[in-house]
Amino acid sequence: MALSKLVLSDFGILRVPTSTSLEATWGDLKPLHPRETAYSRLCLNLEKMKLYDVCMDEGMPFNRVSGFPKLPEDEVGIRNPGELFPEKKLKLLFWGAPHPKLASDDDKIHGSKATGHLYKTEAFESMAWLCPMGVVAMTFGAKYCVEFYQPRYHHDAMNRVLLCGQMYAREYIPMASGSGLRFTVPDAIEDTHMVAFLIPPLQLGLLCWKEGQIDFGQTMLNILQTMAENEYGCALGVYDGSLEMELIKALENP
Repeated sequence: MALSKLVLSDFGILRVPTSTSLEATWGDLKPLHPRETAYSRLCLNLEKMKLYDVCMDEGMPFNRVSGFPKLPEDEVGIRNPGELFPEKKLKLLFWGAPHPKLASDDDKIHGSKATGHLYKTEAFESMAWLCPMGVVAMTFGAKYCVEFYQPRYHHDAMNRVLLCGQMYAREYIPMASGSGLRFTVPDAIEDTHMVAFLIPPLQLGLLCWKEGQIDFGQTMLNILQTMAENEYGCALGVYDGSLEMELIKALENP
């Protein structure tokens, strides 16, 4: 199937929310839907993605998967994307609007402790390190002044092209993290969505453009469809699955 090589993961997958979390607020923002939780939207999206054979762990994203390299002092159970299927090659790694998240109830933070644009800069460089032989992609709002280092800054194993531009999305809007109602990131609707790539030169032809912007969903499909049987791509921090659904929507509405 078209998406059988896509693996879903998160550092802390959403669970059934408590009654108190349903009363959550996000500053002055109103939820997109008065009673729809992020968890319920995740479940709906996962059911759709199962129809396309997206790879999951017992019907949910693989849990405790980090976009930052593991350290010896890290908690037991934390994995990096390349460890999910050691017998295969990680050839695509993407993360939608990465931002800090508490690792567990004891308030430990895994990876970078930075915030704002610096966190996104470090997340992108970390993905480049974790996926040295494939395509790396990250979405973010234009309001964040993300810094990008030249390719091979960290002595990547292969030559890759750095490319950044406006992102074409069919429905995706960055969501604020939490297990309660669904809130957009402040100013997300007005902000310009961006996507950055590290991509091998031979795969530049897989980039798809629509209305002068990089069509994220179709580009990801193109990359996945050219993978060998022993290769796979991994989505980090899927949250409610909104970004990953862009691939489904691209399949259904090219």
